[in-house]
Amino acid sequence: MTIKKNTKYAEVSSFVIDYIKTNNLQTGEMLPSETQLASMLNMSRITVRRAIGDLEESGLVNRVQGSGTYVSSKCENKTTTHYVPLILYGDDNSNIPLDIIRGANNFLFDNSCYLTVHFNNRNLRTEREIVNKLIDDGSRCIVIWPCTDNDPDDYFFRLVQRGVKFVFIDRIPANVSANVVLSDNLNGGYMATKHLIENGCKKIAFIEDVHLAHSQKLRFDGYRMALEDSGIGYSEEYAFLNVNADTTFFDRLMNLPVPPDGIFGCHDDIAINAVSYFSERSIAVPDDVAVIGFDNMPATSNLSISTIEQQFYNIGYEAAEIAFNILNGFDIYDVHKYLPTKVIQRNSSAKRNQ
Repeated sequence: MTIKKNTKYAEVSSFVIDYIKTNNLQTGEMLPSETQLASMLNMSRITVRRAIGDLEESGLVNRVQGSGTYVSSKCENKTTTHYVPLILYGDDNSNIPLDIIRGANNFLFDNSCYLTVHFNNRNLRTEREIVNKLIDDGSRCIVIWPCTDNDPDDYFFRLVQRGVKFVFIDRIPANVSANVVLSDNLNGGYMATKHLIENGCKKIAFIEDVHLAHSQKLRFDGYRMALEDSGIGYSEEYAFLNVNADTTFFDRLMNLPVPPDGIFGCHDDIAINAVSYFSERSIAVPDDVAVIGFDNMPATSNLSISTIEQQFYNIGYEAAEIAFNILNGFDIYDVHKYLPTKVIQRNSSAKRNQ
């Protein structure tokens, strides 16, 4: 069975397996009818029928014409306990890893499945050592937030060709067809920039410090689109890509012939550095320059810095659900799931005094 870029079938499949486990159904016992399942899930009967057909093709249920759908012995074997490894990018200064872990663990624990957590420490060599060890230990599906969206030596591509299953978080290596759960970074970048424009900014700087990271490229694309749509227009003068956002950088930035009146840091650390710099130099935030970040780290709340919120808990939850379905016999591949972002307005980007 193949479920490609249509998670409705995966949702039906997961629900049926959960129903079997929750109600302790044994081989030969009857499942709810297609009509009943459609009502339970608020989906069309056609969608349910096709998903049940996929379950039958995988041998997890048996359909008897004119009678109903029944649990097969293979389904009982497929609902045994599993362990899912989660490899995280690693950042001791944020809540991101913990939220992802909580989301993944809560889904898996509720489904009699357990999580093991590993950190690549932003080191490609460490990441490969962990992946290789997990594969040697028999892991059938790995959830991973990779160090980079490049794929040096086609490492992940070759593993996928060997049949290793992955669910990527935040980014997916180039040239790899696999499942990924991430935030809607394009719309997040658009919303951040539009928010600054609506609050009076006209010269908005975009600051990025990780060159060619796919998520940050999308945020930059959203920034550029918002400027164009607003009639302000995009100017390379205010786009700073792959920079070290330290004091020296901000000195140069604010000494431009026309310094920016708004700053969009493509992640919260940049926004925090900006607000700290302005505070030390008695530059008023937001009246002289407004600031917004991206991620909604706890420090932004403490410092009243506006940001774009990502649903890290839900990212972990959704990734774990995909991995769980794979471990239960479903050949789910190339599902790209984008979760919404939203603006969290705080003092750093409030409407400026008129």
